[in-house]
Amino acid sequence: ALARDVFIGVDGGGTKTAAAAYRGGVCISRSLSAPMNYNFIGEADAALNLLRGEDEHSWANMLKDGATTCLEAWGVEQKWNTSLCHPWSSSPIYFYFCRILGIDLRAQGEKCIRITPHLPNDLKFLTLEMPTPHGRIRAEFSREGGIPRYTLTAPEDAQILFGGDGIEFIRK
Repeated sequence: ALARDVFIGVDGGGTKTAAAAYRGGVCISRSLSAPMNYNFIGEADAALNLLRGEDEHSWANMLKDGATTCLEAWGVEQKWNTSLCHPWSSSPIYFYFCRILGIDLRAQGEKCIRITPHLPNDLKFLTLEMPTPHGRIRAEFSREGGIPRYTLTAPEDAQILFGGDGIEFIRK
């Protein structure tokens, strides 16, 4: 649920959309990736609901159109010259990896991986794998019998700092 005192203004349309988020009359975020602006202002649940949408303006619509990459527009019929492989629409990968699974690679030069997951209560499972300069990272989340479980496969020499209260953590 989006906080009541948050307003997101949008200027433009299509893939050239710019957005600004205001809380209490103060601009707290500006973004050229309006669908993910909710995440940048700390409204992860609102961003996740947008990602899970299935209407004609959603990532699910790209799949319905047969996309195997992220399109420039929500669907091939929505823009006459739509690019069939466009970087803006891959922002959910970043959102799931960094926000939901909470993986922070900014200290990778030190081979330190900080993990602070923000897992919605209705999330049953999520698995993502990503190459890094120091090796592949695979994060798996599941909720079995009401028990949240987070499994991480990372390079052996990587230091892991896990901050998920109430979540069983397994390192492989």
